[in-house]
Amino acid sequence: MIFGMVSTKNSATFTVPALTSFFSTTQLSSADQFVLIENEPHLGKVENVSVVRNEAPRSFAANVNYVLDLAYLRSEDVLFMNNDIIFAKDWLNYLPRSQQKITLPYCNQQARYNSGPLIMQYLMNWEQFSENYEALNEIADTNRIAQGNNELARERLMPFYCFYLPFSILSKVGKFDESFGNGGGEDVDYRLRALLQGFDVAYGVKSYLLHFMGKSTWRGPESREGTANRDTAYRSRFAEKWGADLAEVFLAAGPSEHTISRLHLSDPLRDGDFRSIIEKCMV
Repeated sequence: MIFGMVSTKNSATFTVPALTSFFSTTQLSSADQFVLIENEPHLGKVENVSVVRNEAPRSFAANVNYVLDLAYLRSEDVLFMNNDIIFAKDWLNYLPRSQQKITLPYCNQQARYNSGPLIMQYLMNWEQFSENYEALNEIADTNRIAQGNNELARERLMPFYCFYLPFSILSKVGKFDESFGNGGGEDVDYRLRALLQGFDVAYGVKSYLLHFMGKSTWRGPESREGTANRDTAYRSRFAEKWGADLAEVFLAAGPSEHTISRLHLSDPLRDGDFRSIIEKCMV
């Protein structure tokens, strides 16, 4: 498998903790490869990691595609991740890996628990984590117990902050669309393309991480104007490619009652039948 992580200058303080937690919790085989992409000069020397240094900053989709190209050459599966993550023990062991599914771990955006001083919230800052690794591991155990017999879950919004992409899907769906801009929309686009080709996209609910979220963009040094411009660019491109209805369903806070009624989306939204939603919106 090819593992890829992208580090941006805006979120550089998270990179070393992310790498440290990854390698302390993840058992790699001798055939696995880990690639760290430095999106702009900022890291300096990084021990025991192969670093690809971009001459100029590239979009999220372009950085993913660099790793996908490596996977194509070796006919390998891919696991790509942001750098604003802390990995809990056994996270990869509990992440379902099927040649018919793209899978993502659960994190504090989906399920929140407390352990001692660590209180998981939807949006987290480094100070709230404060290197409570053991507490995070206890929370991961709590989550696995709480999930019971559940293995998979699907939601309307599923950001690809950390995702497993099998070669069987990569070889048919292809690479990420780089026309959406610096970041945003390309993961939703890829999900829709996979669903239309009959592949599932799901959370592996017993795999658990801490995701700080948005630290390279809207929760980092990106200005409000910069965020607004980036959002406008990718949403406009998405609507151009997929239509206004799908943009409303998958990019905004949620479809209006009028859209739900007009397109008969109540049942598929309730059941998580997202391929049906795509097909209804594209008629």
